Amino acid sequence: RYSDGCRNSNKTSRDHPSGYKHNSIKLKRLFVGKEEGEKTKFTDVQCVNVSCHVPGLQGQRECTDCGRKSSDKNFVTRRPRGLCANPDCEAFLCKTCKNRNVLIPYNEEEGAKDWSTEKLERFCKKCFKDKCNIDFDRKTEIYQPSNPDDFSGITIVFTHGAGGTRAVYRTHAKIFSSEYNHRVILVDLPGHGSRWDEQCTLDGCLNAIHEALIEHDIKPLKEQPYKGQRGTFLAASSWGGYINYYALGKLKEYFSGGISDGSTVDMEKLSMKMKWTFFTQVVQTVPVYRQLSFIRSRWARMSKGNFVGFHETKFATGVYSQANPYQSIKDHNFWDWIPLIECPCLFIAGTKDSDGYCPKTQKKIISMLKKRDESCEHIIENGHHMLTNDRLYIREYIEAIDGFAKRFV
Repeated sequence: RYSDGCRNSNKTSRDHPSGYKHNSIKLKRLFVGKEEGEKTKFTDVQCVNVSCHVPGLQGQRECTDCGRKSSDKNFVTRRPRGLCANPDCEAFLCKTCKNRNVLIPYNEEEGAKDWSTEKLERFCKKCFKDKCNIDFDRKTEIYQPSNPDDFSGITIVFTHGAGGTRAVYRTHAKIFSSEYNHRVILVDLPGHGSRWDEQCTLDGCLNAIHEALIEHDIKPLKEQPYKGQRGTFLAASSWGGYINYYALGKLKEYFSGGISDGSTVDMEKLSMKMKWTFFTQVVQTVPVYRQLSFIRSRWARMSKGNFVGFHETKFATGVYSQANPYQSIKDHNFWDWIPLIECPCLFIAGTKDSDGYCPKTQKKIISMLKKRDESCEHIIENGHHMLTNDRLYIREYIEAIDGFAKRFV
């Protein structure tokens, strides 16, 4: 792929240190607008080595994803490091883009792999969308009982946490629809999953939830029962729980109840503001590849082999920390949203969840609700921040939601 005469470090050699051999006879798509094997003039050729010194061959390459020029200091000058993981793709990536779209591909025929040891692969934007285990043409997913006549009348709308996608609740959705006959709608929030090109704002998240309700013909409570609908519940964990506090107050006519887990720490405390400000700086400066490597090692220690569906619902869908989700709530006081919630709420928490559970704050939130007497908390002993995907707690988590929902339909 290197043109004859290309020099590296002022040394002329037919073998480049990277292992690519010079070949001026068989050119293979080294320039734009020419097909492989087509004859061309010498002046039309661009060597793929951006530091090539041969007169007329200095190539000014561009990143396939962002268009950054090869003269930029962030551009990868060694082609092997700038390649997409897809061997059939000829994309050339800068240092930023090559570490952005990272996942462990999932093949349904091969089944799930060991996410804690499997290699993280880096793709260009186009190949990432092809390999990702979500459909980017759809903003939501819906799971329903196989027999429509068995529909319980309960609809549960799940949003996700920071950096995740709607896929994280697929395991729960399948259980709810097949064993409990509930309808489950999974929603991608802006900046995440199929909405990765959208800016993550508070009102943008609200609109995403509202659009999902309209798309799947979910009517306000005053118009129910409608097509078997008897109650709609909004559920989420972690950062998604804070988004739902806002949505429950703004879309109060739709929801019979709210459900959150790991979303009861006081975000207005100075310590939490400092923590999230630091987190924001990290996600803006540390490449996604490094972030996912760190998260994986932390989750591997936490899971002890008990996490369910982590490959296909998390590592095969990517991480979207560039969405910077904290920005969507940092300029708002979430305590102002709580009194606006008119439906009862269920708060699920693990006793070892230091990231999302504060007993004092949780009791304060309940005391501020209009239907505080009908609201309740479900504490899971030894549960952690990822208990929703831990096989030790997932059944208890699902049964708690089912029991709460049936009280109000």
